[in-house]
Amino acid sequence: KRNLVDAIRGLEADKRGGGRRVAQPNSDESFVALYEFVAASITSPSGQAARSEGRVHLEKAIESLPDDYKQIVKMYDLEGRPMDEVAGILDRSPGAAYMLRARAHRKLAELLGGASAFLSGG
Repeated sequence: KRNLVDAIRGLEADKRGGGRRVAQPNSDESFVALYEFVAASITSPSGQAARSEGRVHLEKAIESLPDDYKQIVKMYDLEGRPMDEVAGILDRSPGAAYMLRARAHRKLAELLGGASAFLSGG
């Protein structure tokens, strides 16, 4: 699951011009985001190639998701929109939208299967 979150966060950064943002200060995720930012500057060419390949696999997996799953992953995880806004667009309560996102992440993990080696940066 962490590899998927890392890959999504990397894809989000690429779509925003490479910038990183820490959504929840002082959380485990903020430390992971900082580590990824620092590690990205010292990654070997082979690690960069693996991440690039992982991104391709992730993009294909996202595109193959059912529409609701694809929309919530793109809007919330990749575009960084607030959940209240995403829930409104999807005509769901915020709680239902979070549940939809969790199901979308499980489906992505299932679709990626063997691609997880690419997403670990190794």
